[in-house]
Amino acid sequence: MTFVHCTLAHLLTIRTGRNTLRRLTVPLSEVFKVLHLKLSVDIMPQIMARRNARTHLFSVALDFGTTFSGLAFSTVNDFQKRPDIVHAFTQWNAGGQCLISNKTPTCLLLTAKKEFEAFGYEAENKYADLALDDLHSDRYFFRRYKMKLHGHEKIKENEQIKDESGKPLPAILVFSLSIKYLKDKFSEILEKQGLNIKEEEILWTLTVPAIWSESAKSFMRKAGVQAGIKSEHLKLALEPEAASLWCQHVPIERKESELSVADIGTKYMIIDLGGGTVDITVHEKVSDGKLKEIYQASGGPWGGTAVDEGFLQLLIKIVGGPVINIFRKEHTADYLDFMREFEISKRTLAPDNKLSFKVRLPPIISELCQNETGESLENLITTQNSPYKGKLKILGDKLVIDRDLMINIFMDVEEKIIDHVKGILGKPTVEKIDLILLVGGFAESPMIQHFLKQHFETKSRRVIVPQDAGLSVVKGAVIYGHVPLTIESRVVLYTYGYDAMVPFDSRIHPESKKTTNCKGEPRCRDSFLTFVTAGTSVRAGDFVKKEVNLNCREVGELNLYYTEHSDVMFSDDIRLRRLFHVQLSDILPENAESNQTMIYQFSFGETEVETEVQLPKMKFRKKISYKFKLE
Repeated sequence: MTFVHCTLAHLLTIRTGRNTLRRLTVPLSEVFKVLHLKLSVDIMPQIMARRNARTHLFSVALDFGTTFSGLAFSTVNDFQKRPDIVHAFTQWNAGGQCLISNKTPTCLLLTAKKEFEAFGYEAENKYADLALDDLHSDRYFFRRYKMKLHGHEKIKENEQIKDESGKPLPAILVFSLSIKYLKDKFSEILEKQGLNIKEEEILWTLTVPAIWSESAKSFMRKAGVQAGIKSEHLKLALEPEAASLWCQHVPIERKESELSVADIGTKYMIIDLGGGTVDITVHEKVSDGKLKEIYQASGGPWGGTAVDEGFLQLLIKIVGGPVINIFRKEHTADYLDFMREFEISKRTLAPDNKLSFKVRLPPIISELCQNETGESLENLITTQNSPYKGKLKILGDKLVIDRDLMINIFMDVEEKIIDHVKGILGKPTVEKIDLILLVGGFAESPMIQHFLKQHFETKSRRVIVPQDAGLSVVKGAVIYGHVPLTIESRVVLYTYGYDAMVPFDSRIHPESKKTTNCKGEPRCRDSFLTFVTAGTSVRAGDFVKKEVNLNCREVGELNLYYTEHSDVMFSDDIRLRRLFHVQLSDILPENAESNQTMIYQFSFGETEVETEVQLPKMKFRKKISYKFKLE
C-alpha cells in the first residue's frame, strides 16, 4: 500500500514498503495546484476503518449563497483531533479581476441547449466576453438567483426563474446545476490528491437561511439530489446555526482576555449578514457541549445586495430606468465590471473615512444618457431639478458621491435590521444576552459593524465580529455534518398538523363538514389536528406520536401541513400549506390488516421535518423522511 503525506517543507514522502522511504522535493504549487491548502492525505487507515464502520469519512459543506458561493471540508479524523481543522477552498480564479474573495460569485452560464457552460467568476467573465462580441443572446446567464426562493411559501414542481435577459428556465435545473458544480469541485480536489473516495463516504451539507419556508428547504434538498447527491448522504444546515457552531471552536476576539461562547450558560445572538438575507438566532450553551435555541430564527431580505439595489435606485433617479435597463441588458460586460467595481468600493466605506465615495463609470453610460434623454450625464447630475444637486459630480472617469449620501443608502438597509433586532431583544427570554456575534460576508463591512455596535453595544453587552466571519457559515456547516445533534433543541417557526375525521360536534363543526364513517357514526371531515404549535421548543431527535386505527380506512393518506397561524381548524383553510402528501397504500405492506393500530411520528427539532410510520402488530416501520413533495 502506498501512503502520501505532504509536509510544510513541501516534501512528498512515499512509503512503498515497511522500511522503504523516498523523499521527493516537489514545488508546493504542483502538490496543491488546486487546493493551495495544507491537507494531510495519509488517511488510508482512516478510510479502511470508516469503511468497516460504514460511516462517512469526509464532511463537505456547500455554501450556496445569494452573492457568493464556496465549499469547505474536513475528515472525521481531523475533526476528532481538532474540530477547527476545516479546509476552505479559496483558490477561485477571478480571471485577472482585482476582486479578492474566498468564494466565487453565484453566477451560472448555460448554453443555448440549456447545458452547463460555466459557474462563478468563469461564468461572469465568459458571458462578458461573449457580450463584447454580441454572441451572448442565446445563452442563459443567471446571477444572484437564490433570492428567488426567499418569501416563497409554496414552490411548485415546475417553478420557473428568469435569467438576466428575461429568458425562463426551470428553477430546479438552475439550482441543481449550480450545486453540481460545487460538488464536482470537491471531487476534483480529491482527484488531484489521488484519493479514491466512495460517494457513501462523503456526507454533504447544504446551507440554507433559517427563515426559509419548509417548501424552499424541500426544494433545495430536491436540487441537491438532482445534482447527484444521494438523499441519505445529504443534510441541510441553517446558516446562523452553522456560524454558531464554528464560533464554539475559534477565538471570537483577538485579545488576551478573550470572550468565549463555549462556557455553559452563555447566551448570545448570532446575526448572519449574508448577501441576500439577514438571519438571526439566539443560542444558549448547555451541558455536554450542546446548544439550545432560545428564540425562534427570524430575519428578512436585508443583506448586502439590498445596498446594491439602493445604489441602482439612486442611478435610476438620476438617469432614468430606461438607461439602466439598456446598460444592464445590452452592455452586459460593462455592467458586470461596473457592479464588481461597486462591490470593491462599498467595502472601503467606513465611518472614520471622510473621503467621498468613488466608482468608475463606463463611458457607455454617458452615451446612453445622451441617446435616451437628450441630456449629458453631467447635466442630469447638476440640473436644478435633481434631488442630488451638489452631492454628485463627475471627475474624470469616476462618479464621485457625497459620503453622507452613500451612508444613507446603507442606513436604509441598517434601519430594517436594527428595528428587527430591537424587537427580539425586547423579548423576555432574550433581553439578558450579553454578546452579539456578527457573521457572514456583509458583516465584514465597516459601516454595518459601526451601525450595529452603535445601537446595541452597552457596558454589559458586546457586539463582536469573530475571526473568519465571512467563512463562518461554510466552516460551521462542516462541523454540523460531523455532529448534527449539537443543536439540542430548536424553537419551531410554524404550527404543524394533519387532516383527519373526528367525532362531529355541532357546537364547533359546520354542517357542511358532517359525514359518517363505515359504522354510521357522525364524523367531521377535513379537521386540522395539531402536532406542534409555533414557538414551541422541541428537542432534536424527539418525535411527536399519533395513533390511529386503520379500521374503515378512515385514514387513507397522510398529509402534513404547516401554517403561521394558530387558529386554523380545517385542512382546506387557505392559510395552510401542505408540506407533503403520501398514500398509505404506497408505503404500507399489501397484507396490512385494516383492524390494527398505526402509529405515525414526526420529528420537528431538526433542520427538516422527519417522519416514520409504524404498524406495531406487524412489527413494520418505514421512514419517509425524504418523501416530501413540492406542490
